[in-house]
Amino acid sequence: GTTLSEIAVDLSTGTQTPGDLFFIDAEPTPAPTKTPTGTPTGAPTPSPTGTPTVAPTPSPTGTPTVAPTGRPTTSPVASPKDDTVAPTKSPVKAPPVPFVCPADRLVTVDFDAIPNSLPLLPGTFVSGQFKAAFGFDVFAARIINGTLEEENWARIFDSSNPTGGDRDLGSPNKNCPGCVDTISCPGFSAQRDPGFLTSGENNCVPQNNILIIHEGNETSEPDDVSHGGYFEFTFMTPIQSLLSVGIMDIEMDSVGNQVQLFDASSELLETQPINGLGDNTWQEVTLDFAPDTAQITKIRVDVMTSGAITSLKYCEGGEIEPTADPTTSPTEATGSPTASPISTPIEPLTCAPENVVTVDFDSVADGSPVLPGTFISGQFKSSF
Repeated sequence: GTTLSEIAVDLSTGTQTPGDLFFIDAEPTPAPTKTPTGTPTGAPTPSPTGTPTVAPTPSPTGTPTVAPTGRPTTSPVASPKDDTVAPTKSPVKAPPVPFVCPADRLVTVDFDAIPNSLPLLPGTFVSGQFKAAFGFDVFAARIINGTLEEENWARIFDSSNPTGGDRDLGSPNKNCPGCVDTISCPGFSAQRDPGFLTSGENNCVPQNNILIIHEGNETSEPDDVSHGGYFEFTFMTPIQSLLSVGIMDIEMDSVGNQVQLFDASSELLETQPINGLGDNTWQEVTLDFAPDTAQITKIRVDVMTSGAITSLKYCEGGEIEPTADPTTSPTEATGSPTASPISTPIEPLTCAPENVVTVDFDSVADGSPVLPGTFISGQFKSSF
């Protein structure tokens, strides 16, 4: 039973550590041998060192910020489209319905022949030859040395055999597909002219006879005037619409070429410019003007260069519109029905005395006698 009160260990040398030492029968001291430090020496604390905040810093929202969809979309939606144009202040009109000419009123005129008549020979001067078959007269005035000559120089020109050195009026053009010689394809455009590139595309259908404004005199071969003029087609009965005009050899960038439509009072109804395509080119100028009733009595085509008309396509007038009011007063009622219907009486025409003309064949108005055996043609023209 030896009692140890103190053991001193020198650890300055050797390899022993306090863990290598053990005691037998050691008794605890009545009090700690060393005074504890004021703060923990470094061992982890049994609870967190940081003081928690009183409340969470972000306040929760009252409701979810984005409403959930009923079900997930299968794929993303497309990007939003641009805003539409702002609405107009007032509704716009519906587009007009295009005019369609009934087949029985559609008329196409070329200058090769007249129905129920002989062919038109090249070089023929044209005026009233189309009147009986189509109901219109032809007139063409020319510009010579800057002066408009108000005489009719409308003449037939054979585009398949151009004369007067006018190969720019030949048809088809020599550069058209399938052309192998200038006999069957006599059309020609100068290489420096804009028409050189296009005439081999748009002038490939033979035009045969075409209408020109003649430059020479009555005995010279057909030759179109170089400084233009105008064509006029005057109808005896109004037509409803001019659908198109075939045009050849209108120079590009020339101004003043146009188609105009007039009514019976010479009031201008419509103007359609002609944009020239160049030497030896062919084009069809179309018009959209179609009034509800037949009003067009004159077609005028102004050309400021050489040129020709190859065809006209128009729609004849339809049935005559009824008058707004009755033209004659109704007949008086009979006392009882007649056995068979009677026709409405016709009001007799009363001619003013100063308008009554009586013609016999003894003499003309100036007193010159008409001798027996005289052939009659224009003797009564100046008097009556």
